[in-house]
Amino acid sequence: MNLPSCFIALRLFATLILPSESATISKGLREVMKGGCNETTHYLSSSGICCELCQAGSKKVMDCESNTSGTFCTACRVGQGYTDEPNSSNECKKCTVCNVNSEDTESRCTTRQDTRCRCKDGFQRTAPSEPCTDAEGDAGSVDRTPAALRRSQSALACRGG
Repeated sequence: MNLPSCFIALRLFATLILPSESATISKGLREVMKGGCNETTHYLSSSGICCELCQAGSKKVMDCESNTSGTFCTACRVGQGYTDEPNSSNECKKCTVCNVNSEDTESRCTTRQDTRCRCKDGFQRTAPSEPCTDAEGDAGSVDRTPAALRRSQSALACRGG
């Protein structure tokens, strides 16, 4: 039975079997009978039930089992993953890792927000989604070793040390 036929069958069932308009039909079933779920708060599961979205900061473990039970969700792991909006995803988005050569961490990844990286001094972005580059355009390849340390390292190399 295809999806439109399923909705027609549900409507017919509700009309013939249920004694009156005042009969209790769960909110999820009413949504499906109208032709869909409220996409801002629910999603349509593979079994045709309108299930509540998981909150930002969590992921779906299992669909709801009925129109009256909730979706089974679990929190994302701090520092490893996040979701920034209500969702029905089985996975959290992976946290961004800042490029140690060209970026500093502005704010760490939380369960609800990705890591925010900013360019180190001497680096810049040409666009928000682009990597930080130095004046020559190399992404994070500048030797940031202090000059005094570079001099002492080269002096040791010359002496065979």
